[in-house]
Amino acid sequence: MLRLDLAAPKISGNKYWKLKYHFLKAAEKKSGLIGIGGPYSNLLHALAEGGHLFGIPTTGLLSGPEPKELTPTLKDCRNWGMKLEFIDRQEFKNLNQKSDEDLNYQGQEVIPLGANDALGLQGTQEVLKQIPREFTTILCAMGTGNTFKGLVLSSSPGTRVIGIPVLKGIKNELEKDEDLLTSSSNWEILEGYEFGGFARFPDQLLKFVKAFEEMNSIPMDPIYTAKLAFATWDLLKRGSLESQDKVIMIHSGGLQGRRGFPNLVAS
Repeated sequence: MLRLDLAAPKISGNKYWKLKYHFLKAAEKKSGLIGIGGPYSNLLHALAEGGHLFGIPTTGLLSGPEPKELTPTLKDCRNWGMKLEFIDRQEFKNLNQKSDEDLNYQGQEVIPLGANDALGLQGTQEVLKQIPREFTTILCAMGTGNTFKGLVLSSSPGTRVIGIPVLKGIKNELEKDEDLLTSSSNWEILEGYEFGGFARFPDQLLKFVKAFEEMNSIPMDPIYTAKLAFATWDLLKRGSLESQDKVIMIHSGGLQGRRGFPNLVAS
């Protein structure tokens, strides 16, 4: 397992790589950064912490009216100096539907959900530099698919990259992606491990996570890594991964989001 939750000293997980070139661009232009996300957003959390570390102003856009009580995630963001703006739900939806080139708020550029843009992809193509040796099979969880795409485009010829979606619909989008279609890598997207959809965490998955953590002493993120680990275990059990394969899972971090699940002990 490649533990990206430990790889970066401050900005944990794959968000370090997704935001790396956004921070560099903002520092060069001496501008702020705006992100969009939900009340437990890993992206907003990482963006706020990075802005605090690098002295870059940050703004987080969230849907709907401001709640009476902020989540622990948003409290962290505000404590790190992020300006939180709660915008109309329709405006929030419209932002998510715009292309990267048109994504702006009050005349300022906005980082899309999951930093799923060219700068985010530039960073995720550097993730594999953290692996000291070659593996025949790489597995990662998929939200927007940006990390998966970065792994495919940067992997060695012959390496098999398997993406496990945590929400429905991403497979159809990525199977039309020209960069992936023209890549020389052996990649596939396996559906069936969404457990009902994004942020769904049923008892079956909870039991698996508790057993996994007790056995390995590795905390799981319930949104992404938990579903990835379950899928990997299931593929091994069904014989879909060959015994001679050298398999590595990408732990994408996001452990701060555990605080949104009362049935898990926060890390």
